[in-house]
Amino acid sequence: MNSPLLMGLLFAGACVGAAETPGPKVAAEPSVEWAVKPGEGEGWRAAVVKLRAQRQAQPLEGVLQAESVKWKSYHDVNASRLVDGRVLSLDLTAFGWKKVDAWPAGKELLLCYEAGRGATIYDPETRTHLTLWSGVNKQGAPIHPIDGYLKSLEPVSTQDLMAVAAEASYLWRLEIDRCVKAVLAKKHLPDEVRRSFVELSATRLAYGRAQVTFAAQAIRADIDGTVAGPMIGDYEASLYRDAYFALAKLADSYQAFERPPGK
Repeated sequence: MNSPLLMGLLFAGACVGAAETPGPKVAAEPSVEWAVKPGEGEGWRAAVVKLRAQRQAQPLEGVLQAESVKWKSYHDVNASRLVDGRVLSLDLTAFGWKKVDAWPAGKELLLCYEAGRGATIYDPETRTHLTLWSGVNKQGAPIHPIDGYLKSLEPVSTQDLMAVAAEASYLWRLEIDRCVKAVLAKKHLPDEVRRSFVELSATRLAYGRAQVTFAAQAIRADIDGTVAGPMIGDYEASLYRDAYFALAKLADSYQAFERPPGK
């Protein structure tokens, strides 16, 4: 389904400006436009649940995705390395970096995703979930366990392809909202930075909606048949995936604001 038209739309999506001018400093919390609206999922979730039931059993109950991975080493600043070359930025606030630094190379862990908690590294020994803020593979490309979860669903029919695309769009937008909540929770983040981040997230959402509207018209004008629906859905999901990774990388750079200035 990688038509020249769709590839052109994907390349066009890479042209979003990353820089945002910070707004004036204000004391009040900025008004947030949330990516996920109440009641989403009624039209496609049943099909996705059916596809989940056909998968192989996950190595950890209660999560959508659990991938077995092996630990390699910990490096400052907050770079947790896996044997396969992936580098993760983890929330070690409660667990402590010293415990992670003491893990032996080859220690077996699970890279997990669950909609309520988000992405985590799970330590079976201590039964601890460590929140994953961001991660890259050995080539430097961003990674997230949502990708593995979506791939495991293996949709075939047009209905299932559209359902999985809708699930993808929903989960990436859910992660965008999780990013925004994490930034708003940083008590020591300057007001102007907080406001700028919220404005940037709203801009990315507006861009996504506009691009999906344009893409739907262009694809349906160029392609006949049922294949158009999944193509539009995949394109929508790719836009929100890109938006999430851009926002997550920026939010990860604010980790120092978990503490008061100078500490």
